[in-house]
Amino acid sequence: MVNIRKLLIVEDELIFRRTYEIAFNETGFEITFAENEIRANEILAVEMLNSEHFHAIVIDVMLHKAGGKRNGGIILAREIRELERKKNLPRIPIIFTTVLGEDFGIREIIEQERLSDQEILTKPFPPTLLINMLRNL
Repeated sequence: MVNIRKLLIVEDELIFRRTYEIAFNETGFEITFAENEIRANEILAVEMLNSEHFHAIVIDVMLHKAGGKRNGGIILAREIRELERKKNLPRIPIIFTTVLGEDFGIREIIEQERLSDQEILTKPFPPTLLINMLRNL
């Protein structure tokens, strides 16, 4: 029997969603995609109602946010961590992806706010790197 792990990938760029879709084919992961933080919150709410949870969540740091801001990934991660605290839920591993380099302070924000304990993947990266990270959680 194959151990299927549920994974939520929050990515607003279609090309990256398609790349993940192809790369994760036949890996044993059950993938759910969300194109923005609003859809991700909807999906997470349904999962909690069904008493289910994701093995991990992959979030693009630079998600488009209402009002034109491109930090929706950080905001979404904050919302997830707050929800976990309020509902006394287990901490779901979050892996961030970004096209930004080290000079933009993203790593410092993520570490200071304890949003993730995982490495931040800088795009483009080989999808097998993400798959292997997820298998080792």
